[in-house]
Amino acid sequence: MHPVAEPHVPALTGLRAIAAWMVFFHHFRISSEYVGSVVFNMQVQAHVGVSVFFVLSGFLIAFQYADRLSLQARDVLDFLRNRFARLYPMYALCTLVTLVYIDNFEVTTWLLSFTLLRGFFGDFYFFHIGQAWSLSVEMTFYLLAPWLLLLVGRVPVGLLCLGFYVAGWLLSLLDMPIPTFMEPPRMVVVNTFFGRCFEFLLGIWLFKRFRAVAPWRHALCTWCGLGGITLFLYFSASADGLTVYSVNWSPAHHFLFPLLVATLILGLWKEQSATARLLGSRVFVELGKASYVFYLIHAAPFREIFGLDEVPVLVHFLATNLFAILGYYLLERPCHTWLRTARRTPPSVGPAVREPAGAG
Repeated sequence: MHPVAEPHVPALTGLRAIAAWMVFFHHFRISSEYVGSVVFNMQVQAHVGVSVFFVLSGFLIAFQYADRLSLQARDVLDFLRNRFARLYPMYALCTLVTLVYIDNFEVTTWLLSFTLLRGFFGDFYFFHIGQAWSLSVEMTFYLLAPWLLLLVGRVPVGLLCLGFYVAGWLLSLLDMPIPTFMEPPRMVVVNTFFGRCFEFLLGIWLFKRFRAVAPWRHALCTWCGLGGITLFLYFSASADGLTVYSVNWSPAHHFLFPLLVATLILGLWKEQSATARLLGSRVFVELGKASYVFYLIHAAPFREIFGLDEVPVLVHFLATNLFAILGYYLLERPCHTWLRTARRTPPSVGPAVREPAGAG
């Protein structure tokens, strides 16, 4: 696999920061006394920031690897090593700190946590670093990505989704030694790749469909994406009882909202707009780079470890961003760089190129 130099999209790195902040304000809301009942309720629905991550992940993996990744064993292993270097070190460190901090040394917990299999078990997927359930979804996507990059565009996305839904259902029938494997059904639909596959496949499709389209001057997609996401949050906050776990609401969450996110990504990619310039600014790019650390440490137990459990929400938010930036430069980036360079062999042709910021 010999990379070819290709520009990245700074605004999409900045978008990662927005997605992480949405999850933060879902967990820690500014009081309605200050922002009003409508905005307060919209914060409740801001868990959809995870969906932004999923669509963006599919798009960025296609952006970086669609023309470079074959199904040869060496290329697949190289790709997986890159993804491991990107995802695992900070997660493993945060998990180690958490399990020691809460004094949990159960073998099953450590096994499922450090293998990232926790996301497949109803008793463990939301344990300790609760938001890390999404990393099990990402891991599944990375394992399948080399084949998905080949299939998307040749096989209809709807048909691929149907295949994963059936695969998820068949896996739920297995009798595993550890209870609650692929149970309950609500967890499978909301918290596993088999229920969330459309978001990743849509991101891949978006890149393949519009890669050859020249940029345009108007900002229609950007504004439609922003407006659609805002209206989605407003409607879901105003509709009584319609949550991601509701049978009536899950289809909108799994299919409609990702389409709105894809529209915004298309706009930030292909259009010149004030929004793209803002998200692509140096400040937002730096915050986007640190967004993965921010996502891991914004809630328990790091909130308590950092002494932020009794401070106002905005102080908690600003302090967590500061810790995340420090964590990125002092821990995440050095580990990522070392793991990528320690095993790299010089290519026979073609220059090596850094990974686009925010990839995956």
